[in-house]
Amino acid sequence: MQKRAMIIYNPAAGKNKFRKLLPDAERILTEADLEVTLVPSTPKQKSTTEIARHAAESGYDIVIAAGGDGTVNEVVNGLMQVEKRPKLGILP
Repeated sequence: MQKRAMIIYNPAAGKNKFRKLLPDAERILTEADLEVTLVPSTPKQKSTTEIARHAAESGYDIVIAAGGDGTVNEVVNGLMQVEKRPKLGILP
């Protein structure tokens, strides 16, 4: 079974530098034989904490927080709400 990674990113962080960075991150992870899901954290969606918790509950192997310290904090808080936690990655 192919391992899965979710990148939770804040599109407002870093003055939109993620538009250049995310395709490279996705390509590198895909080349490492991971199934990659990109999820933006926006005010209109669930909170970043809920997205991270749902990723863990859904069996993702890796959850990557892409953004500033607020994004990382919310992802960590979401992962701490479940017993079986995926690996955490940080893409500043």
